[in-house]
Amino acid sequence: MIDQILSDMGSLLETDEDIAVKKAKLLLSVKNLMTDRHIVNTCLKNCLEKIVLSVCGRWGYTRGNNVEDNNVNFTYNQSTTDFIRACCKLCVPGADEKSGYGSLFRTFLSDNNIDLKLTTFHGHVLICFLLWVHLCFSQKIIFMNLLICILKKENRNNLLKAVANYVKNPMYLAGCRAFGIVDKLFTGPLWRIIENADHILDLNQVWEQFKGFLEIYSQDATDLVEGKILYKNYTNIDEIFGCLFAVEDEELNILTTEALQIILLNFQLILERQLSDCLPGGILNEKTDGIDINLREQSKSVATTNIISERDFANLDRLQREKPNANLIALEGIILFANNKTVKWLNNLESEKKSEYFKIARHRTPEIIKQFKEKKRLK
Repeated sequence: MIDQILSDMGSLLETDEDIAVKKAKLLLSVKNLMTDRHIVNTCLKNCLEKIVLSVCGRWGYTRGNNVEDNNVNFTYNQSTTDFIRACCKLCVPGADEKSGYGSLFRTFLSDNNIDLKLTTFHGHVLICFLLWVHLCFSQKIIFMNLLICILKKENRNNLLKAVANYVKNPMYLAGCRAFGIVDKLFTGPLWRIIENADHILDLNQVWEQFKGFLEIYSQDATDLVEGKILYKNYTNIDEIFGCLFAVEDEELNILTTEALQIILLNFQLILERQLSDCLPGGILNEKTDGIDINLREQSKSVATTNIISERDFANLDRLQREKPNANLIALEGIILFANNKTVKWLNNLESEKKSEYFKIARHRTPEIIKQFKEKKRLK
């Protein structure tokens, strides 16, 4: 089709050149077969960067373009999460065998009598991420000393250059510090409250209080940056806590305040959506009119956390790697066997009773497998 179009266009030219030559010239003149959107977007992006740089200077030019002399071409959207990921890959032994310096970093810390508390980024949950962010913020000076004293610029790979760029940029440090403050003042204490709760309905009052805090500090988080403690009996005050709040850089404090307000506003939106049933007026709140008076009794066996289910799925992932040919019912049996402590229960039985139970299990196995296959077919 393109060949026919070029032939038709070539025949319209008022020259004496051969049709093949005309086609070749037309083909060489084509710069973009997918319209001019790419060219327009590139021009708009360049114009926007020039405007931001001229109006805001360094303050607004924070998307990783001013990498100074690091010469890193980032192919992803830079963020605090990428900052933490890069630090973990660089500084944890075994996290990145190709570009990381985990063993060197651990030796560097041990020479300064500091423990390496970071671990691999992959395979861990959000609560670990919140732990790492304030660890990375508290060790930013150590990162810089490592980069300056040991790893010279000409010997740095792209991972090192990325971490150097992140550590020098106050925007990423502010985001890292903001997440650390959230962990120290909110999520950390909340997790300890949840673990110590006697009944899941007792947490409704906790969520209501938490929502009130979010509404206040999502508007002005200045008190949080100054270290105001909200849960006095559950806040862990340690060396990292002091590092997060012992900051005299006014620019960093302003950026941290703004980051906190954005984070807490998103927390508030998620809380109102996900825990609407537990808040006042919800169907799981005992203060709601018309709620079942037996709700507390009916829900007394409900766990306050999802630790058990998370652990079961982690065991399932491990078993699927170790036993790739095992079917699902076999893996389920192994997990239940471990959770129920069946071996301990069997060892406490008399030999005759144990033999009787084994006989019943062997007799019912085909029926259970048949029921499992039927359920699987219906799904």
